[in-house]
Amino acid sequence: LDRYFTVNAYRPRENQFACLFEDITEKTKIQSELLNTKEFYQDILEKVEDGIWVTNSEDKMIYFNPAMEKIAEVKSNDVMGMSVTKDFPKETIEHFITFYMKAKETLVPQQYEASIVTPAGRKTTQTGWLVPRVKGGHYDGMICTIQDITVRSRLEKERSAINEHLMATLKAIPDMMFEIDKQGRQYGYHIPSNQTNFALPRESMEKSIEEILPKKAVDTILSAVEEAGKKGNHLGATYKLDLPDRTRWYELSVAAKGKRNNPDGRFIVLAREITDRKLSEEALLEREHQLRQVQKMAKVGHWELNVNTGIIKWSDEAYTIFGQNKKSFIPTIENYNTILHPDDRDHAEKIRIQTSSSKEDVNIEYRIIKPGGITAHILQIASNVFDDDGNLIKVVGTVQD
Repeated sequence: LDRYFTVNAYRPRENQFACLFEDITEKTKIQSELLNTKEFYQDILEKVEDGIWVTNSEDKMIYFNPAMEKIAEVKSNDVMGMSVTKDFPKETIEHFITFYMKAKETLVPQQYEASIVTPAGRKTTQTGWLVPRVKGGHYDGMICTIQDITVRSRLEKERSAINEHLMATLKAIPDMMFEIDKQGRQYGYHIPSNQTNFALPRESMEKSIEEILPKKAVDTILSAVEEAGKKGNHLGATYKLDLPDRTRWYELSVAAKGKRNNPDGRFIVLAREITDRKLSEEALLEREHQLRQVQKMAKVGHWELNVNTGIIKWSDEAYTIFGQNKKSFIPTIENYNTILHPDDRDHAEKIRIQTSSSKEDVNIEYRIIKPGGITAHILQIASNVFDDDGNLIKVVGTVQD
C-alpha cells in the first residue's frame, strides 16, 4: 500500500544528519479527493446547458460558464469583474434586477422569468433561480442559473393565441358539438349557452349515446358516423328529440378526426337545432297542400317564369288545365308555344313583349290545343317582378280554363 511522507533533513553536527518523516498519506488522499470533486463539479458547470454565473459580495462577476457565453453572446473575460447592478445596460437588467435585489435582501432563493436584452442586443425571455451565497449569516454573493426560453415562450404565446381564437370560434358556433367513436361512446362535448333546453350531466361522459338518446336518434347519428368514416364527412342527416318543453329537431354535420377508415377513429359531430326551420317547412308544405286543393276546386293554376334562367314552374292544376303530363312535359317557353293555338301565337308573343316592363297586372285570353286536338280557351293574369334596380327578374301568373 503506497504511503506519502514529507521529509525534513538537517545537520545537527558535522558528519551527522537527522531526518524527520511525517506520514501525510491521509492528507494527500483528502486533497486528491477534493481535487477530484472540484474537477467533477467543474466539469458539470462547463458542460451543463443552463447558463450559470456567480457574483461576489460586491455583486461583481467572478464566474461565467460556457453555456452562459452562448446565451449572453459574450465571452466570460468581457464580463468578469462587472457589477450586475451597475455596469450592464438598462435593457439587460431592468426586468431582472427586482428579483436579484429581493434574493439579496431576503437571503431567500428566488425563481424568476423576465424579458432580457443580452449584451449583444438579442431580445430573449429567460428563467432560472437566484440563490444567495451566505457566509456567517451575511450576503456573500449570488449564484444565478439561466434557461433561455425565448422560443418556448413564443410558442406558448402563439399556442395561447390559437387557443383563444379556437375558443372564440367555438363560442360563436350555435351548434352543439360532440366527440364520439364508431360505437357512439362520448369523449367530450360543448353545449352553447343558448341551448339551455339541452344539458348533459357530467356522468354521461364516456357513455354510449345509446344510453342517453332514443333509438331513432341513435340510428341516425351512427349511420352518419359510418358514412363519415368512409368518406371523411357527412352532412344533412336529421333527428328529433321529445324534450320536456317541446319536440326539437336537429341537423347533423359529422367529420372524421384524422384518417378515414380508422377502426379506432373518433368523430366530431355538430348538431344544429332546426326546430323553427322544420316547423316552417311543415307549415309551408301544409300551405302548398291547401293551395293545391283550392286551385283544384277553383280550377285555377299558377305558374312562375325565371327571366334569367328561362325556367318555368307550373302548379299541379296548371298541368291539368293545359292537359299535360307532369312526368313527361317540361314547361319551357318552346314547349309552351307548341300547345298555343297557331292563330294565337303571334298575338300572345306581342302582348308578352309589350307588357314586359309593365308594373300592372296583364290579362290575356288565348286558345290552346290539348292532347287529342281539343281546343280550350285560357284566361291568364300575369304580374312582372322587378329587383331594387328596376330589372325584370321573374313573371308570375294564374291560368284558368
